[in-house]
Amino acid sequence: MLDHNILKKIESIIQARISETEMIGGGDTGSSYKLYSSAQNSTFFFKLLEHPKALENIASEVDNLKRIGASNSCEIPPVVSQVHTDNKNGLLLEWIERKIPDDKDLSNFGQCIARLHLNHDKQFGWHQSNYISVVEQVNGRHASWSEFYLTQRIEPLLKKGIDRGIFPGHVGYNLERLESTWNDTIPNEKPSFLHGDLWGGNFIIANNRHAYLIDPACYFGHREMDLAMSLLFGSFGRTFYQAYQEVYPLEKGFEERIEWHQLYPLMVHALLFQGHYIQRVINILQKI
Repeated sequence: MLDHNILKKIESIIQARISETEMIGGGDTGSSYKLYSSAQNSTFFFKLLEHPKALENIASEVDNLKRIGASNSCEIPPVVSQVHTDNKNGLLLEWIERKIPDDKDLSNFGQCIARLHLNHDKQFGWHQSNYISVVEQVNGRHASWSEFYLTQRIEPLLKKGIDRGIFPGHVGYNLERLESTWNDTIPNEKPSFLHGDLWGGNFIIANNRHAYLIDPACYFGHREMDLAMSLLFGSFGRTFYQAYQEVYPLEKGFEERIEWHQLYPLMVHALLFQGHYIQRVINILQKI
């Protein structure tokens, strides 16, 4: 059950009583709920975070969602409010009823991600730090993708992992060679607006067939990052990638570069969950 104080705060925000609550997900850092108000005949999604940086995490998520909403690409669930009490922090969204996507839905989704990526900036990075899951993501601006990826993504997480004993410090990580390899291998493209955590759990195909993005970790980066992430735990389906290519064709050799751009999300997962992710990270780093 939701904490009484946080429930009352939600009711004061929507100016109606919550008549039903259903827990739909939970973990070490928070939990998620479906809330129903019979007075308004409305349904809401509420995410409660319970880690030390929850307030900052939620504020950056709201900022990211609103920027996606303004990007002329995919849709977002309407943000109702951030919800704060003395010791609880959460995010209240309108509920989006989902459907099982068919090929037409996935084709539309591929086009919307391509349109998202067609929003460009002059430099890689973001206007502030934000979060991928509960891992802080630094976003200092850089003109070079390889420099950004090394200094703002790989090096900070490698240091955290070594300090925590997750990544072995004795392994020879040749980061200078890593940057050189990326410079030689990865196409030189304009910084694209990324979702930043584009796996299968972070999009919804609604009953109206519109694609909605959730849980973003946005920044301007190389667009192959989002596409590599979409392939980390399976695939979004052939029609998704075909539709993407029709709107914003990829440079040749994308398949050979997938592993380089999966390195960062694998490092995030190694920090959060350890297990086989550690060895996958080490294997990639030692190939360089």
